[in-house]
Amino acid sequence: MQQPPSYGHGYGPPPHYQGQPPHGYGPPPGYPPPKRGMSSGMIALIVLGCLFGGCVMCGAIGASGKKSTPAAAAATALPDPSAEAARLAAQQKAIAEAKAAKEKSALETFPDKKSEIAATIKRATTAADGAKWAQADTELTAAETALAYFSGTSVAESKEFRELEARASALRTRVAPQVEKLAVAAAAAAAEQELKASSIAVTSMQLFNDYQANEVAADNAYKGKQLLVTGTVASIDKGPFGGLVLRLATPNEFMSTMCRMERSEQSALAQLQKGERIRVLCKGTGMVLGSPSLDDCTFR
Repeated sequence: MQQPPSYGHGYGPPPHYQGQPPHGYGPPPGYPPPKRGMSSGMIALIVLGCLFGGCVMCGAIGASGKKSTPAAAAATALPDPSAEAARLAAQQKAIAEAKAAKEKSALETFPDKKSEIAATIKRATTAADGAKWAQADTELTAAETALAYFSGTSVAESKEFRELEARASALRTRVAPQVEKLAVAAAAAAAEQELKASSIAVTSMQLFNDYQANEVAADNAYKGKQLLVTGTVASIDKGPFGGLVLRLATPNEFMSTMCRMERSEQSALAQLQKGERIRVLCKGTGMVLGSPSLDDCTFR
């Protein structure tokens, strides 16, 4: 049922009105009479009390939360001293046990190992005496590895160990420079192999003859390609625009193979003499005035 409109305090006349209310006050026809209960003032006081009590309660809860949060954070951030001490103790115990185990193993195995190490050093020495440096290095490395196992144990302080260590060290001083030379030679050989694989090896004489025989065929074979040219120095000149020109001898004493050198080769060119045998890496550019022409040349 639809609720009647409000007339102040309930359905009745205003509070100051005395007597029988005139027509217009009270519920309209068809509406039930108002229910009697707590006055609106009492309701307002209860509501205010609840609100005030709720605010106090919320404040207390909030204050309690604020007080507990830093304590909880501090408890989380700080490690448990007893747990940390236990962890460190366990770690130290593990280290001590490993060290003791290694010491025991070293004492048990060195009596047999020292003979093996001595024999290995002897084989390395024999290889070095025969200039078999790679074999000497392999044998010596094996001996050094075996000796390193006993480092940090009481065995390493023994007279027998120190004698073996001294022999190995002296032999390493002898072998190391030779092994380094082998490494350099191996690198140079690999570079040479790569160079030959990426260029065409030809002599200055052959280049000249091929162009004299058939310029078209020679261009097909050499022009625009990387050429590794070997020849004898005929002259060292400067070009018309200050370029560096190296001329290599050909079968024709009045003609030469012209090599335009890179600026970076100026110091090397200054040390050259006529008649020296050299090798250059250049790009073939065809034939100019009857002679083979090469650009971007560097010494190899």
